[in-house]
Amino acid sequence: MLKNNNKKLNLQQNFKKIYKEEILPILKEQEIQRQNKARKYIFCYIFFTLFVTTCFSIPFWMAGMFERECFFPVILILTCSFSVFILIWIQIRKREKSFLVQLKRKCLPSILKYFGDIRWGNNEKIISDDELNISGLFAVYNHRIVDDEFKGSYNGVDYKICETNMCYVTGGGKNRTVVPVFHGVIFSFDLNKTIQNRTIVSTKGDLTQKNEIWIYMIPAIYFVFQLIANPKSLVLWCIILLLFGIAFFQYYSRLKKTKPLNKVNLEDPKFGKKFDVYSSDQIEARFWVTPAFMERFQNLKTVFNAKKAKCSFYDNKIMIAIDTNKNVFEIGEMYKTLENPVTIRTFY
Repeated sequence: MLKNNNKKLNLQQNFKKIYKEEILPILKEQEIQRQNKARKYIFCYIFFTLFVTTCFSIPFWMAGMFERECFFPVILILTCSFSVFILIWIQIRKREKSFLVQLKRKCLPSILKYFGDIRWGNNEKIISDDELNISGLFAVYNHRIVDDEFKGSYNGVDYKICETNMCYVTGGGKNRTVVPVFHGVIFSFDLNKTIQNRTIVSTKGDLTQKNEIWIYMIPAIYFVFQLIANPKSLVLWCIILLLFGIAFFQYYSRLKKTKPLNKVNLEDPKFGKKFDVYSSDQIEARFWVTPAFMERFQNLKTVFNAKKAKCSFYDNKIMIAIDTNKNVFEIGEMYKTLENPVTIRTFY
């Protein structure tokens, strides 16, 4: 225990040294740019807020002066001013994100070399869609956004870390439906042995693979209500039959590809109150979900302050998914000084 504490203390001291000698000079240089950009963006926010407020006030004044005669100009001014404000806001947000990505590119090489064999990427999908689908942790999705990613090796174990947002989008315009699937951090670890069966650990009621049929059922039910209003529509009948057909095809094809998962009852009642464990082999499940794993898995969920967490043991991999809305790998903020070491310490 004393040896581990000394090792941890040495690591922290080494990191402080790297921070002072390599990272802080970069942050001081970038701080000047941050201040200039922040002032400009704040000015833009204030100016366009006043602009939109004025544009919203003028039409009401015109409406009182000319009553119905200026109805069309009022709507036009309101629409144009609001559209301009939204476009400006989107552009500023893009530039803010661009600055923070640039900051990471300059700082992360110095930070990450302290952690050994690790590489940073952005929007590269180092964890492929095929890997995510094979894990069995996620429902069907057709839209995925990737942010920070890390790839490396620790004590001979290859790993990948990926911030990602997944959802299933159907329709367009007023009929557009977005079903959230996952938003958070995914970890993937390679094992030196093959797992014969699949074991999944998830927060109570969060085994999304069992509910993936509803990804197709939700729009199908929507069109059923549309069909009630227009029962003679051949197009609606075709859409409904197609969606129900796809849903059941997905369900039965998964049953054929993988063995059915059965609930595993573990001896730890505290863990059982928070998490469900499913596996196609009860004995192998107990081999992987040990008391040590349960403790570390709960600690990981606590560290990320996440409401949901799940894990899959499959093939020769372990995949862990932590559901969190936080952007956890930032090393600076647009409207806070970069010379404050709190953000770097959090990243560390």
